[in-house]
Amino acid sequence: MKTNFKKLFVFILTCISVVPSVNFKAAAIPAESDESSEIVNINSAQDWIDISNRIEQNMRYTEGKYFSLNNDIVLDAPDVQHHTEWSDLYGTLNGNNHTITVNGRWMGCLITSIYQGGRITNVKFSNFSDVIGHNWGQIDNCEFTNPNAPNNTFVCENKNPGIILNCRYSGNAIALRNKGTITNCQMIQQNPQHN
Repeated sequence: MKTNFKKLFVFILTCISVVPSVNFKAAAIPAESDESSEIVNINSAQDWIDISNRIEQNMRYTEGKYFSLNNDIVLDAPDVQHHTEWSDLYGTLNGNNHTITVNGRWMGCLITSIYQGGRITNVKFSNFSDVIGHNWGQIDNCEFTNPNAPNNTFVCENKNPGIILNCRYSGNAIALRNKGTITNCQMIQQNPQHN
């Protein structure tokens, strides 16, 4: 019996030494695209509209894609809502510190939902009332301003496990409801529009 026990013990030790160690450390999402992502350039408002139309035809169009905003763009209202809203974001939108501005009264959200694994980074949003409906992904290093709506919020719901970090905003709060994480965000003081 001792011999069988020794053989079993040696066998177990051998198996343990062969199995590689696994590191379960959470990975940070890089701002640049990884090699597996398809890069989609956004150089104009029309490019934004074209992507919106593709999303309308295939809700998962953004999955595995890296959208690079290469210029400031202006989206005109009232047509903007019907032709430019992104219903779902599964990939990454990197604004490269460019601004998306709405010209006119905007009703609704520019991006309805950011899903887990989706990300918006380095984008400045101007003149929107609501930019994002629901966030299960990550929003970081963005700026949200609307001088015409000083009591505004920009994300309707930050859901669990949604993350909003290192963002700047004008208005009352960056998110109307929060069940996720909001870290290191700060309010911007805007100049009053009248004396």
